[in-house]
Amino acid sequence: MKRTQSAFALLIAILASFGAIAIVSTPVNGWIQSQPTLAEWISTATYGAALLFFFTVYGALQSRQAKRQLQQETSLLIFPCPQFHLTDAAAGILIIVLVLLLPAIRIRTLSLARLAITGIDLLAYFGLLKASQKNLSIVCTRHHILISGFDVRIMIPDPNGRFAYANPTGLLPYDRIAGFNLSDSTATLFMKNASDAPVLIPVASETAKQLEGLMAMHHIPRWYPETV
Repeated sequence: MKRTQSAFALLIAILASFGAIAIVSTPVNGWIQSQPTLAEWISTATYGAALLFFFTVYGALQSRQAKRQLQQETSLLIFPCPQFHLTDAAAGILIIVLVLLLPAIRIRTLSLARLAITGIDLLAYFGLLKASQKNLSIVCTRHHILISGFDVRIMIPDPNGRFAYANPTGLLPYDRIAGFNLSDSTATLFMKNASDAPVLIPVASETAKQLEGLMAMHHIPRWYPETV
């Protein structure tokens, strides 16, 4: 379910970005012809803006799909999303670098325009990631765990799960959880599929007990560190 929804959101975001480039191409080309000394700045900035538009559309679609799913469920417990790590940003960084820098690297000429626009895009993407981290929530319902909200992270296809980030947006049925572990501040849900990253849930003493009760209701065993 997660992969299908993400693939659909990714496809729509890509098409929307190409559409945006097509719409602005005529005025941008006219601007380049009138300002030839700024041609590389203008063209690179156009692609940089299209990339940020792509991430924003993708995140909005992820949020819309998750909200539609949440309307069909009854929320039992709601948790904030934990802090993101470098793995969460890896695919976005790779896309920005490939689109903005690879053409220049291939001809072995890195201009100030490309470096500057790439730096601005990376900072903007980290800003979107920060907004995603604050906006995402982990909702436990009777039948699923739903990770919902504006999410601009993009998962790198990897059958071994080495680049899989925790807490991907979408539905997680309880029967996909092999076991869970509780610490003082975090619950870790381990998946039956070894290539799937664990789900990390920030908890306090009271919410940890409630989550433990929900896991017990679905016959999900508690794993201790020495058995993980």
